[in-house]
Amino acid sequence: MRSIRNTTMNIRNPAKIVWGIAFAVCLLTQLAAEPPLPTSMANNSTLGSLSTKQLQSDLAKLREPDESAPQNRALLRQYRVELAKRGDTKCRAEIFAAMQSGDLAEQSNALEDVAALADGEAIARLAGMLFDPNNGGRYTRDHAFLPPRIVAAMKLAQIVRNPPVPPIGPLKKFYTDEDVLKWRKWWTEEGSKGASTP
Repeated sequence: MRSIRNTTMNIRNPAKIVWGIAFAVCLLTQLAAEPPLPTSMANNSTLGSLSTKQLQSDLAKLREPDESAPQNRALLRQYRVELAKRGDTKCRAEIFAAMQSGDLAEQSNALEDVAALADGEAIARLAGMLFDPNNGGRYTRDHAFLPPRIVAAMKLAQIVRNPPVPPIGPLKKFYTDEDVLKWRKWWTEEGSKGASTP
């Protein structure tokens, strides 16, 4: 059995340990300096219980530039989707505009947000993305994005009654451009006539 003395003597580079400790202290100091979120933002699972006025107020606070902490984009998206579900035209327009973004991450987030709306207009907007020629691509070394047309088809399968291609699950493992063609056919024959609204 090793003693503490033997273990400490086997440390090859004590400078790495010092730097690691210094980094941890800096990180903890930075976290402690971040201002707390307003009470209504503390638990984002309760957004549905907040009034529209409170949501709009909190969203305005989230959008304010704050040099001491980065903008919480995920929380901002959640507030924007909740307001869009309640009919806020500005939030809906922002989400729909982001679908056309050249930034793959922003576009991917927008497709998720539109699917979360799950109404007739959302279905029509996702169906429009079935014709997007973008092939997706790599955003960072570790993160790649599917073509928007495939993501749109996958999202449509989650919100449309009786989809022509099942959602990802036990019956469907992945989506291809052939599936997108089936969705395009569905849209031209049925979906655009309003048969698809949830």
